[in-house]
Amino acid sequence: MVVGRAKFHPAELQAVVVIIWLFTASTIPAQQSGEAEVCDAELVSELLSLDSGECQSYRSHLTGDWHGQRPCFAENGITFTGDVTQYYSGVTTGGRERRFLYGGHADYVLDFDMDKLAGAPGMFVKVRGESQFGQFSNSDTGAILAATTSGLLPTPGEHQTALTEFTIMQALSEQFALFAGELQTFDGDKNAFAHGRGKTQFMNVGLAANPIAFRTVPYSSLGAGFVIMRDLEPTRSRKTTSTWTR
Repeated sequence: MVVGRAKFHPAELQAVVVIIWLFTASTIPAQQSGEAEVCDAELVSELLSLDSGECQSYRSHLTGDWHGQRPCFAENGITFTGDVTQYYSGVTTGGRERRFLYGGHADYVLDFDMDKLAGAPGMFVKVRGESQFGQFSNSDTGAILAATTSGLLPTPGEHQTALTEFTIMQALSEQFALFAGELQTFDGDKNAFAHGRGKTQFMNVGLAANPIAFRTVPYSSLGAGFVIMRDLEPTRSRKTTSTWTR
């Protein structure tokens, strides 16, 4: 698998998130006088606390609406999504080694609509961080393709946190847009059947992305490209990436 990405320790990734927060918090307008400021910075410490009085099993997000902060951020162009997927898997017969291992993968994604946030029409920014922990049975199966896609990301078999995407997109019209930055190429092979990043559809990497691309296309690298859209949906795109490993 070709690897070209900026590697970050957890503390460094946290620093990036804090810097983004400080920038965005200062740009969110306060509500009209007489109303409570929904995006008051004093409530930042409560963002990850669970909302009281709400049944967790009925939430669309585990941490709820952050005491009213999540919809406020969305209205002002900031959307955060994250997930942690855990695996306990192994080989029961055949293979190279018969054992069961526990491992997991975490995704953290920040999307910025710069039109709402800073008055820049058609500009969007996406930031993605990833972490891998535990162990996966990919090397125990004896197969060429990995049985668990998450065990390959962001780097196969390594416990690390990495900033794998920092992309800026500028739409020039409703049919054409340019993008550049640290590109994450795994989602470039999206389709209704074989995708889901190995989490929501198939675990095996052969049904999560085109495995041939792993030998030729960097998972995360500096690059640029364009996209042609129809009815605001991409119909064709082209990107160029660097294979320089930093």
